[in-house]
Amino acid sequence: MIETEVTYTLTHGGKFYIIEHVPARVCRKTEEQFFSPDTVEHLQDLIKGGGSQPE
Repeated sequence: MIETEVTYTLTHGGKFYIIEHVPARVCRKTEEQFFSPDTVEHLQDLIKGGGSQPE
């Protein structure tokens, strides 16, 4: 596993979202991405319009 930043894409409510520079752990072998619970919560808040980008 490596700590890195990835581009996260999601379709929600008929809209397509692209969020860059999302911290994740990525498996070197499978390239599967793993996100911390805090990161997932923040992404959900951003998509729902309840959050803002970190400074």
